[in-house]
Amino acid sequence: RVYQINLTQNFKFHSKMDSFELFKLLLSRQDTEFKAFIKDETREILSFSPELFFKTKKRKIFTKPMKGTIKRDKDHIKDEENKIFLQNDTKNLSENVMICDLLRNDLSKIITKKSLKTKLFEIQSHPTLHQMTSSVQGKLKKNISLYQIFKALFPCGSITGAPKLESIKFIEELEQRDRGIYCGTIGLIHKNKNKFSVAIRTLEKQDEIYTYSTGSGLVWDSKFKDEFEELKLK
Repeated sequence: RVYQINLTQNFKFHSKMDSFELFKLLLSRQDTEFKAFIKDETREILSFSPELFFKTKKRKIFTKPMKGTIKRDKDHIKDEENKIFLQNDTKNLSENVMICDLLRNDLSKIITKKSLKTKLFEIQSHPTLHQMTSSVQGKLKKNISLYQIFKALFPCGSITGAPKLESIKFIEELEQRDRGIYCGTIGLIHKNKNKFSVAIRTLEKQDEIYTYSTGSGLVWDSKFKDEFEELKLK
């Protein structure tokens, strides 16, 4: 049914700690580019996402899907070895390419012909892990609205799988729960530019109960132990 699917699991814990104090504490340990704290009448969201969903400036659109993870090591030599392994591991490379192909297909609905550009297999290093990203960008067709962008791209392929629609159906069958804000998007809209993250590494609090979700991408040759270790790492 699918070539790749992103399955997730949620974990719940109780805490009376002030959510913004927790946000600051976690931020001091793992600062990320797309951090966000949101509070409304019903819930609080603490997001430490490292992944860009998309950003636009005038008619340019840029996406940066993330697929491929390995832990960091305190030993510098071993840490570099882990990084090199990630850069050359066929499973992670193939997963990354699948998601990039999916994003290219989604973007083709809203960008001009011949404007599509791709840069594959960049490594981003964070305090506890290395992650592989790729960049896909293009020039939006004239008069494309933010609604049309979301209609073409949402949800991000990196947290569904490929093909996207079949993966979403499969996820609904297997997970049988609402992911909440997790794997959705958080962003800013400002005049002629927008920026949205993929809401991973995100805590959601309701009535003193925190929910944290994490997952990993599965393909036909995935090894259970490796995927479970990746889930714990995240």
